[in-house]
Amino acid sequence: MSLSSSAHALAEHVERRPLSDSPISIILTERDDGDDRGDQLTQADGQSFIIEYTDSQGGRSVRRVTVWSIVAGSGGAPCLLAFCHERKARRQFRIDRIQSFVDLDGEVFEDVQGFVAENFGITVGIADARAQSNKHWNGVIAVVRHDAVILSAIIRADGKLAIGEVDYVTDYLWRLVEKSGDMLSDAEVLALQRYTARLRPTEESILRSLDVIAKRPPTEINRLLSAAVKAMDADGKRHDDEISLVNSIALDLIGTPILR
Repeated sequence: MSLSSSAHALAEHVERRPLSDSPISIILTERDDGDDRGDQLTQADGQSFIIEYTDSQGGRSVRRVTVWSIVAGSGGAPCLLAFCHERKARRQFRIDRIQSFVDLDGEVFEDVQGFVAENFGITVGIADARAQSNKHWNGVIAVVRHDAVILSAIIRADGKLAIGEVDYVTDYLWRLVEKSGDMLSDAEVLALQRYTARLRPTEESILRSLDVIAKRPPTEINRLLSAAVKAMDADGKRHDDEISLVNSIALDLIGTPILR
């Protein structure tokens, strides 16, 4: 297989897993705002959650989305470029019109600016002191992003997401940060766990991450492959799809499968 083939196979399994039902009532307007996306401001890797949104006509909606990137909309206003799971189509949402974010387990985040900064590294209207503090978190995500994308895709390959799998991946990513010479607060470890649980990687983000990982030293590649096996086993089960995907990635990265 090629890296692109592995990315496609992983993305297919992620997309095959239906998004969790919303813990709050879904509300849709008769018609959505138009799509006027501009330049990409940052990538989003496929984070999934619910947004409470007010459109340009004052219509309120509540919907599940998977965010692909942050783009500059009309007048440069930052917007989420996302897949809307209710419309089953791409949609664009101005961040300044989002009332709150809701995780798929029901946790509500009314601090929209803080949520955006934590998840996407974009500081929208945040005071200078707070923006400065987010630089540390952005550095953390830069360290873990590519490992997080691959491991997140693998633990979704069986169509289920067990808390033990999320906990293992979070612990692995936390140790990566420590190896880089940084330390995380308890709040940042919790944020890293939420980041992992929200990830629903796209084919583009998986391919991008595999391409970066393929250029690493062999010891780092083997460390990630070992983590992939342990993450897969964290729910106490091994599924044929998971084994096949781990082996295809190993074949691409080191030239040989690692599981039988």
